[in-house]
Amino acid sequence: MKKWIITAIASCAIGALSLTSCKKDYHCTCTYNGSVVYDQDLGHMSHSDAKDQCNQQSTSVLGQTWACGLD
Repeated sequence: MKKWIITAIASCAIGALSLTSCKKDYHCTCTYNGSVVYDQDLGHMSHSDAKDQCNQQSTSVLGQTWACGLD
């Protein structure tokens, strides 16, 4: 009986973990001197991919640097 209960609990735990995802929707906002100059919905992806894509938006033009980050 104990083995059956442990197996059932383990199956439920594995099932619950399979329903969760490491991916979610992210939004990137770029600012210059405290003002928003650019924002974009990045869509459904992992945190590291969203961070990389947002960091690619950071730029410096004529000495003006846009700082971009995830919301």
